[in-house]
Amino acid sequence: MTSKLPDALKPRFLMLFRAALGQGQTAIDAYQAWRASEPLDAADEVVYRTMPLLVATADKAGITDADTRRMRGVVKHVWLSNATRVRDVVAAGAALKQAGITSLLIKGGALFARDESYMAKRMTGDYDLLVRRTEAKRAIEVLRHASFRSHGMKVELFSESDFDRDIHAVAMSRAALSRAIDLHWRALFWLDDESFTEELFDTAETATLLTHEVLIPGLAEHLAIAAMRPEPADQSEMVSRALEVVHVLESAGGKVDWDRFRSIVTRYNGSLFAAQLLDVVAREMPELVPDVLVDELWRYSPPGKSIEIAIRVVPWVQRSQWQHFWVAFSRPCARSSRARFMAGIG
Repeated sequence: MTSKLPDALKPRFLMLFRAALGQGQTAIDAYQAWRASEPLDAADEVVYRTMPLLVATADKAGITDADTRRMRGVVKHVWLSNATRVRDVVAAGAALKQAGITSLLIKGGALFARDESYMAKRMTGDYDLLVRRTEAKRAIEVLRHASFRSHGMKVELFSESDFDRDIHAVAMSRAALSRAIDLHWRALFWLDDESFTEELFDTAETATLLTHEVLIPGLAEHLAIAAMRPEPADQSEMVSRALEVVHVLESAGGKVDWDRFRSIVTRYNGSLFAAQLLDVVAREMPELVPDVLVDELWRYSPPGKSIEIAIRVVPWVQRSQWQHFWVAFSRPCARSSRARFMAGIG
């Protein structure tokens, strides 16, 4: 596959992504390159979260070294941490349900509900629950009465207008954990269109998370959230969501409604994000992504996309005033582009 898009992953993160995928000699070479270039004591978030997959690659190749035992210990901790946090997300969901508030388990937790085996293969820092924007303030109060406490925010001081600012979620837990759940009122930090949330609830599916019944997004919607989520500036998140897309696609067994996926990301101005994320996956595992999909999403992206890509490589706090203005200005342009596109296919 020859891509028209610039490389979204920097060399180190591409190396870790390849090593985690476990695809033949490419994965082995990437794993060995990682082990040769970084001491285990320097492991950061992306290494820790992908450790089970990295160890699986080493096991397939019969590779062991002085750090193998420590790495296996991390793998055991990953499963235990994932399982321990389930108690909080189940309790949160039950409290919300009792109060008449429907919640949707999204992102990594939804993957675990689709296929429990992934609980031992990837680390989730927390479980993400989505509620409707109109119920966000009451949902926080319900969870506070259920002994959940927020981390980093004084949610008890939130007014209704605070939920319409840049904040899209709040971290909460009731156990001795720094954070167990993220309560979202927007599935994507940059998308404040409430019709997207309604669509997620309208197409939701029932699944099971460690014997507990939960509500998760439909398959195409799950993929859309993952593909539209990260910016290239956050390389760790790019790797995490690319792996999530791979795992969802593998668990789906080819049953993805790609037309629906395409419709979602184009209607909600996520074509540019999705094109970059799927390009990462398609370069390494082309059999998982339809041949023309990345090019189609690239064409559907709004005018000025090359400039926007260059800006979104820059971390948020390092962007200039002009760069922030461009990103803000591009959103209404994207809506206009979407309207023209939808009129053209209507």
